[in-house]
Amino acid sequence: MNRNFIFVFILLTTLSIVNSIPFNKRKADFYPCRQVINPLPGVDVTISPDPPVAKTPEHFTVSGTLKHDITADKTLLNIDFFDGLRFVSMITPYNKKFTESVKAGTKFSIDVDNVPTPTELPSFYAIFVTVGEKLDKDGNLKDEFGCSLAEFSA
Repeated sequence: MNRNFIFVFILLTTLSIVNSIPFNKRKADFYPCRQVINPLPGVDVTISPDPPVAKTPEHFTVSGTLKHDITADKTLLNIDFFDGLRFVSMITPYNKKFTESVKAGTKFSIDVDNVPTPTELPSFYAIFVTVGEKLDKDGNLKDEFGCSLAEFSA
């Protein structure tokens, strides 16, 4: 019994260390948001500066191919800096309307300058980049067409 306990303890400790390794990074590595029900396609995202710097505006370039039409002045790009320890947005999500319509299945690209960053970046946070429509009262999208995220830790 004692050996089993020690084996399980060592196994769990090893798994927790191995699992945390990918999060110890400095550069942004965006990948599709994890959604089990109705998974969304990811969008390609590059940022500058990379990694983000507190109080320094970011430049985002977002591109990809979606299964939904992008409608000018209706579809939005939503950028959210999310505190991974408190599970809240660090600042009001940034939203920008698309100025050109793009048919589903056609590659789109949008550049966004001067996206505000929080005054302080916590030890663990994520950046969610989402394309969709219909904002809720908190500035988040109700109808999402595509989503990618990058996670950062100190």
